[in-house]
Amino acid sequence: MVTSAELTVDLGCSPAHLSEVKTQYRKIRNTFRFLLAHLVDYRHHHHRQGHLTAVDRFLLAELRALRQAADQLIDHWQYPKLLQQIMFLVTVTLSGFYFEAAKPILYADAVNSQRRRQIQTTLFYLAIGLLSVVKPILVFTSEEVYHHLPPFPGKLASVHQVRSFKWRWSPMSDRERADWHQVLALKLDLNAALDAARQRHLVDDRDQACVAFWLKKPLHTEIDPAVLAAVLRVSIVQPQHFDDSFCEYQSS
Repeated sequence: MVTSAELTVDLGCSPAHLSEVKTQYRKIRNTFRFLLAHLVDYRHHHHRQGHLTAVDRFLLAELRALRQAADQLIDHWQYPKLLQQIMFLVTVTLSGFYFEAAKPILYADAVNSQRRRQIQTTLFYLAIGLLSVVKPILVFTSEEVYHHLPPFPGKLASVHQVRSFKWRWSPMSDRERADWHQVLALKLDLNAALDAARQRHLVDDRDQACVAFWLKKPLHTEIDPAVLAAVLRVSIVQPQHFDDSFCEYQSS
């Protein structure tokens, strides 16, 4: 509760505040539960993938940015801002974007398929990196999660003995990261559009949707439409030239 409180004023407490803190904690804990559940058969020294896809690297770039921001926010006692950034990552970027696209592969692909192992490698780095962010504020939860991580070279007895985690993936350029921020924004707009389409009985399920969209800014790098379809969880995507519209949909 202290983490969500502004330390320059008197600390307030109410049932509504406690309920909000409970919801935030549950979301962070459930994120770790998802990560651990899909790392049960993963052994980093054996299954680690050296090549990750663009969407994998985008998630890790977002995590790295959060890790760098966390150091400065903690040094300046800006815990509410840190909590806000953590909640955006776990709620929007992970749960609402990456996890949603990863679930069909984790559940249905062959155990040792390359794409499944790439996602598991990403989930492992996400778990390690997120632990480094939350361990100053969730001391016991981070210790519990760390003990349930699959074994890996250099694993210590306690997460609080770890001074820093090594980042071993190819960094993403600012331009490419900006492109994927547009894709993330598109996913949020698309979710709203598809919810409206379902209410109007234009489409029964998002996997049946064929989506044509117009981006507000041109992409710096080309993204395969098949990759976009998998990330957006639709049947087909059709990128169009810029128009006043942003997103349209139709049933395939």
